[in-house]
Amino acid sequence: MPGTVRRMKTRALLEQYGVTSIKQLCDDLEISRQYGWNIWHGHSGIGPVMMEKLHAKYGIPYADLMGLDPIRPRQPRGRPKRKRDE
Repeated sequence: MPGTVRRMKTRALLEQYGVTSIKQLCDDLEISRQYGWNIWHGHSGIGPVMMEKLHAKYGIPYADLMGLDPIRPRQPRGRPKRKRDE
């Protein structure tokens, strides 16, 4: 398993451990549907508390959870800030 975790998406890892839907994820971990959707689609990272919940409920090793793709911050929207001459 450790060879397949790097560059893996959260959804693929959860499906390997029997989580087949966002609804199942939300109901099992007692999280909101919005947060579950963000985790499922990779828009939200998995912090230490969520790692603990996933490990306790599904038995996913911590090493696999820490090896998931990191979430890159989005680029700021709008016009770039003007540089000031001093």
